[in-house]
Amino acid sequence: MHRLRLFRHLRAPPRPSQVLIRHLYSTQPSLTVSNNARVTKSATASSDPETSIRPHPVGIPFPSFRALTWAIPVVIGSMIFYVYYFEPYKYKKAPGISLNQWRFAPCTLLNKDNISETSSIFSLRHGKIRGVGLEELWQSGTHSIEVKQPQLQISRLYTPLPPVDAGARITYDSEEFSRMRLLVRRERNGEVSNYLHSLPVGSKVEVRGPFQDFKLPTGVEEVVFIAGGTGIAPALQVAYALATRKFISREAQKPRMSILWASRTEDDAFGPSKADETTLDQTPVAQLDKISKRRYNDVGIDLSLKQFVDDRKQFIQKRDLQNAVEPLGQDPSGQASCKKIILVSGPDGFVQAVAGPKLLQNGQHVQGPLKGLLSQIDTTGWEITKL
Repeated sequence: MHRLRLFRHLRAPPRPSQVLIRHLYSTQPSLTVSNNARVTKSATASSDPETSIRPHPVGIPFPSFRALTWAIPVVIGSMIFYVYYFEPYKYKKAPGISLNQWRFAPCTLLNKDNISETSSIFSLRHGKIRGVGLEELWQSGTHSIEVKQPQLQISRLYTPLPPVDAGARITYDSEEFSRMRLLVRRERNGEVSNYLHSLPVGSKVEVRGPFQDFKLPTGVEEVVFIAGGTGIAPALQVAYALATRKFISREAQKPRMSILWASRTEDDAFGPSKADETTLDQTPVAQLDKISKRRYNDVGIDLSLKQFVDDRKQFIQKRDLQNAVEPLGQDPSGQASCKKIILVSGPDGFVQAVAGPKLLQNGQHVQGPLKGLLSQIDTTGWEITKL
């Protein structure tokens, strides 16, 4: 008996079915036997505590601690799942709203223009952008969107090209509002770029964004943009922002921008030699020419472009940067301009050679110290930013 009582405390807790059976027995007033005699539970209960049926309180039993240990996490997990999944999904499925910063939304591939052997411009159609004003977005600085490769579940950021042909004002009813153009270079080991180039027209591309990358300070009058490869896309965004924004300056002067663009091949810089006019019209050089010639507002923009091609042994040198900075350092009246900025964009190796590498701190990229070619020239009064 002592051994039995010892093991009694080591038994596993009763199963829910056992609790239910005990509860049913406890609610019955008596037990019926075959000889039609009624015997109370107390009379049939054995004196042995291990074999007797113990009465259970009448009513719904309070949940056990074991049940609460799994019920509470399930409730909390369901709430988190609803907030992070169904709420963005609700906005995604809402009429006229498809592109957002929370979940990837399907966009339709309308066209693919090959502007060189390795680079193409992809035209995507999307719905309205939730929480972002399109006109303010294009006039504020640079932004990017995130494209997903569904097979490998990886993504990459790309910079949309500005709607040069749409003019300064883009309304929700205009065709350019629902169209996005991306300049994508096909890299040898690029999973997302190879995936995009393999898609036929009419395919669905999962996109998320847009995300603000750099906000152009108010009142900027002079910009020097140093771009490498597809880094010309942010340069197009900055040029379009300066040309279309409501420019505020001391004497309503025309903003000036000088672009130094380094490319690997002649096709990347000028387009294919046998391309038709439609394809050449989509090249970055043609787009910059449109921005400089069109009058989007009453001020306009003074835009210049100098190209460097690796195949021609043309590389950006220290004297090129010095010549780009010095003419813009003084306005026609001989006074120093109030705000001027130097922007560097391109592959990591290019940015490192021009202005030094960006550093990784607490999981985020920071500017880091100024090195490279820009550290060897006089940049007094210039704000330098690595994109």
